[in-house]
Amino acid sequence: MKYLAPAKINLGLWVIRKRDDGYHDIVTVFHKIPFYDELTIEESDEFRVNCVGCPEGKGNSVYRAYRLLKEKTGSEIKLSVKIKKKIPMQAGLGGGSSDAAMFIKAANDLLGLGLSQSEMMEIGKRVGADVPFFLLKENAAIGEGLGERLTPFESSLKGLIEIYRPPFGVSTGWAYSLVDALSLYTNYEEAMSKAVEIMEHLKEGKLSDKMENIFEKIVVEQHTELQEYRKTALLKGALIAMLSGSGSCMFSIYPRDEGLRLRYVEDI
Repeated sequence: MKYLAPAKINLGLWVIRKRDDGYHDIVTVFHKIPFYDELTIEESDEFRVNCVGCPEGKGNSVYRAYRLLKEKTGSEIKLSVKIKKKIPMQAGLGGGSSDAAMFIKAANDLLGLGLSQSEMMEIGKRVGADVPFFLLKENAAIGEGLGERLTPFESSLKGLIEIYRPPFGVSTGWAYSLVDALSLYTNYEEAMSKAVEIMEHLKEGKLSDKMENIFEKIVVEQHTELQEYRKTALLKGALIAMLSGSGSCMFSIYPRDEGLRLRYVEDI
């Protein structure tokens, strides 16, 4: 069977602190967008994952999900997974996390594993902090902690979302290391207040002036391509142009009356 694994954008992202375990507490507003990796998942004589445009084997998020599913259920997860990669890597769009989430849901259904939503989300959290979001039926959520503590909601956002992929990726580890070096932390109450306001606006199909991403102070300021994209998008009529996640992709939102549409570009 074929499955579509959606990308996400962050309509707000603040780093609260660096934790004792080396990870970071954040507050963010996730939103799914109509930009998909295509997964073909079928029963097989053994587990295998093949991917065009991403790592295979142990370096793939689906492989990590497979190992955890097998550990959790004690079942043989005999599935063949073929991934047609469209969501770029190191882009802040959550493609690897979405692939893992779709695999967990598909394996649960195809093999009758009987896992509850909370059990799937617990497995997803161990694969990656963004994975639980993609296991939600809702199209948006506020994320706290590592991003895995979720307040889901339905966004009524409409418009044309343009994704700009620059000719470089951004290492998440590098981006967070600069947040630490520059102490670009936000007070939790302030971040949550902004996130809640963004949520309330999105429920009504509106954008909020509280939308911001702390990583822009690192990534956008160091790359003229991203600065030029923002300037060009706003001149063309975009309502907002932001970095997604820790980058490198930026997105802009143009007003449209009908649903969410997507345009992907690699040139300004």
